[in-house]
Amino acid sequence: MRAFVASAVAAFGHIDVLVNNAGVGLTGIVADLDPLALARVFDVNVLGALHATQAVLPTMRAQRRGHIVNISSILGKVSVPQTAGYAATKFALQALSDGLRIEEAPYGIAVSVICPGSTDTDFRANEVRGGSVLVAERPRVAAVSAEVVAAQIVKAIERRPREVITSGFGKLLNVLDSAAPALLDRILARTYHKGRAPGAPGPS
Repeated sequence: MRAFVASAVAAFGHIDVLVNNAGVGLTGIVADLDPLALARVFDVNVLGALHATQAVLPTMRAQRRGHIVNISSILGKVSVPQTAGYAATKFALQALSDGLRIEEAPYGIAVSVICPGSTDTDFRANEVRGGSVLVAERPRVAAVSAEVVAAQIVKAIERRPREVITSGFGKLLNVLDSAAPALLDRILARTYHKGRAPGAPGPS
């Protein structure tokens, strides 16, 4: 990453924006989640963003301006069944972003977190299977194209907001998690345990 940043500075003389978009999914319930699979996903989703951020900060500090955009997920705000490991990486990215925002403000560096909902890509097809699941196919609500999310990222680069939740459904989940968490728990329980007797195992 440091060599990559150095080559960019050599070519353009400055770095205006870093978008940390690399990520990998993980599915599996907590009871038997593979720690090595979780470590692999943390390595990409959290440490990958950290390495890239640390590589650009000296340049952005020296030029007294810059914008770091971290692509999280609505699951970085609200964790749901069988994706808790993945959500943990996005919660961690949120925490790093919140601390970084205040730390780098004196240098004129902004930090934005983008939280997409369901996006119509091959992301799920390439996610890591780290344990057993409750439902074979997780619900996808109001999925949008990658182009729609990309346009929202561009708008965030222009406006430099603290956080953007890109979908209406994601905003609803976030509000429910804050205002009526017990209700959200019941909704998620019905969704992921529908038709299953208490204590019965889900499909593996």
